[in-house]
Amino acid sequence: MGSCPCCRDLIVLSQTCRYAIRSLAFIATAPDEWHEIRGLAEAVGIPANYLSKLLGRFSKTGLLESRKGRGGGYRFARNPAGVHLREVVALVDGTERSARCAFGLPECCDDNPCPLHDEWKLVKEGFEAMLSTRTFGDIAAHPRARPDR
Repeated sequence: MGSCPCCRDLIVLSQTCRYAIRSLAFIATAPDEWHEIRGLAEAVGIPANYLSKLLGRFSKTGLLESRKGRGGGYRFARNPAGVHLREVVALVDGTERSARCAFGLPECCDDNPCPLHDEWKLVKEGFEAMLSTRTFGDIAAHPRARPDR
């Protein structure tokens, strides 16, 4: 699989958060179906044990429903069109991730900017706007949301 340099090089989200978004996007393509861990893990390329723990967190928050046994798994508890990326990112990475300085300084603000501050501020604002406006319903509508299609 090729990789997009703009997506590959700008690591804003943790690996766990990227896994969460990828797996929830897959589930959102068929939100009323039960998705069992092994099949889901294989489809999205995430270790099954890791994915099980991650989705269990979303089940505890009410984002997903879970059901054990044959025919069980995970599915959305809410309409994916009403679940914004920001909600999932906040659950996994917290809300302070956007406050990080691109240059790595502990204090970076308009009054005490790093060499990349002005450009990074624009990137962060655009990224935060995307997280606030895009939903898992939007993502599920994209042809690449489900790798097996």
